[in-house]
Amino acid sequence: MTHTAPAVSDGLLLVFVHGRSSAARTISSVKRGATDLTKIGGASIRNEYVAGFYHYLEFWYEIGPPSGSQTINTVYSGSMSSDVVEVFYLSGVHGSPVGNSGTNTGSGTTPTIDLVTGTAQSWVVASATQRRANGGTYTAGADDVKLGEGETGAATAADVLWVGLYTAAGAAGTYTVSAVNGTSSSQWTVGAVEIKELSSSGHAHRKAGGRVPLVSKIGGALAS
Repeated sequence: MTHTAPAVSDGLLLVFVHGRSSAARTISSVKRGATDLTKIGGASIRNEYVAGFYHYLEFWYEIGPPSGSQTINTVYSGSMSSDVVEVFYLSGVHGSPVGNSGTNTGSGTTPTIDLVTGTAQSWVVASATQRRANGGTYTAGADDVKLGEGETGAATAADVLWVGLYTAAGAAGTYTVSAVNGTSSSQWTVGAVEIKELSSSGHAHRKAGGRVPLVSKIGGALAS
């Protein structure tokens, strides 16, 4: 996907790759132009949600990304039934920004994940892939902020829904990130990562509507 990257101070490029296939695949690489991004293994998962059918969710990042016209390329080991690439630019992050990470799977209307943070005043950034079923939009959890959402098409099983979220964490501990889909009750896969900020801002003591945004600009999402 080609997009115009914003200039971000103490920035981080964060890419979510979502996919669905009827055979086991791997996501071989994610690049910005010719530059390899780094995979966050603990937040990445291939979930065989029923026999022979797979959801994929992987997190990749680059510290200090450049601004201007940029292209994100993903390479798969074989064809996908559907896939989505989400691109986000984060500002004000620590020089070693990636903390704890994890994944969760389940079924129903509410993709959810608990993540234990290791650093005070960090952010928990999460994303979910869900079997499309009847489609529909997501409502973020009470203390969560929705980054973006969408669907790849109209096929009940072959297409996917996706949603990106974040929440502000205070003291190191367990934080839950979730979203409710009012239409589709189906299998889902969630990943989450702790992103450490450059300095403490007291953001965790404010409700979602009043906190300083973590993401300065959304680069966009491409469904194919």
